[in-house]
Amino acid sequence: MTDVVSKGVLKGRPFGGVGILVNNKLATDARLKFARERYVIVQLHDLFFINVYLPCASVDNWQDELLCCLAAVCNDLTTMNYKCLVFGGDLNVDFNQTYSMSTCLNKFFNELDIVPVYPKLSS
Repeated sequence: MTDVVSKGVLKGRPFGGVGILVNNKLATDARLKFARERYVIVQLHDLFFINVYLPCASVDNWQDELLCCLAAVCNDLTTMNYKCLVFGGDLNVDFNQTYSMSTCLNKFFNELDIVPVYPKLSS
C-alpha cells in the first residue's frame, strides 16, 4: 500500500477498508479502541461504535473470514467495559434468506445482546 500511495493520488476505493467519521465537536472525546482489517471500534464516552466490512458469500472461504472477523470482534469486546454498543457496516447478508451467514450473524447478535434494527425497517 505504501508503494501505491507514494506514486500519486488514489482515486475511487482501490483497497476497501472501514472507518468511522466523528464530528469535530466530539473528536476530543472519541477514542479509537481497535482498527483491524475488517472492522474498527470507536468509543465516545460509554458508547461504542463498531463498523464492519464482512465478506460476501460469493468469496472463497467466506465462512472462515466471517467467523474469524466475528471472533476477533468478540475478543476485543471482552477487553472493554461498555454500556451501549452500536454495530453496523456492510454485513453483506440478506437476513430474509435462511442460510448459514445470516444464522451465524444472528447467533453473534444474541451472544452480545445486540438487537437488530432490520426487522423494524420492514414494518
